[in-house]
Amino acid sequence: AKKKGAKIGGDKSPNDLGYLRYLEQYGLFTKDIKIIHLVRDVRDVYLSIKKTGWLLNDDFARIWNNSNLDLNKLGSSMPSKYILIKYEDLILSFEEKLSELCAFLNIKVAKEMLNWKNVSENSLLNIHHLNVMKEPQVSRAYAWKNSPEKSLIMPFNDSAYSALLTFKYSLLE
Repeated sequence: AKKKGAKIGGDKSPNDLGYLRYLEQYGLFTKDIKIIHLVRDVRDVYLSIKKTGWLLNDDFARIWNNSNLDLNKLGSSMPSKYILIKYEDLILSFEEKLSELCAFLNIKVAKEMLNWKNVSENSLLNIHHLNVMKEPQVSRAYAWKNSPEKSLIMPFNDSAYSALLTFKYSLLE
């Protein structure tokens, strides 16, 4: 962030969830940082990852469940450093959620934040990040409900049950 002249920086990798206990053990959460927990419905995560051709572990939904619940539990114990935002709420009510995030980070909302073409060149190096230059895609919220692959995600009701309920996601019928 400093090299680019930014006042704050961040990391959006869900891979960090797998190292949550190590990050906690080494004192990361005692530092002056804030955690934005962006959670997305596991069924849409699955469909999105499947499109990329990345391999999915058989325990994918269980890992999503446990990792997100662990972060939520940790974050809930330090509310001044943690905010939970559902991906679906972010893309369906972007300006409202952006205002909440900016208030949480103690920064002012700026019109440049709504310029979808105003992204780091580094983001464009990865084909999986091309959508960062587009407005939020409302059709990606709850896409699983219209998916012809519902049979593949039916088991997620069981393996991700606790987190689906905690984050107020509806279960499959």
